[in-house]
Amino acid sequence: MLDVVIAMRGDNAARLETVNTAPDLVSQLSQLAKLKEVGVLSQEEFDTAKRRLIAG
Repeated sequence: MLDVVIAMRGDNAARLETVNTAPDLVSQLSQLAKLKEVGVLSQEEFDTAKRRLIAG
């Protein structure tokens, strides 16, 4: 099973939570890109999550 990192924002601090999911890598990267696009993830959070996904 692969993990997707989702940013949860609260009290002006970003907290990363790992959610177990089964979609393929391309779908997960697409989800991350959408989260970044709508402002849920910062560029730094996106880059970190993307590296983790690619590294497996």
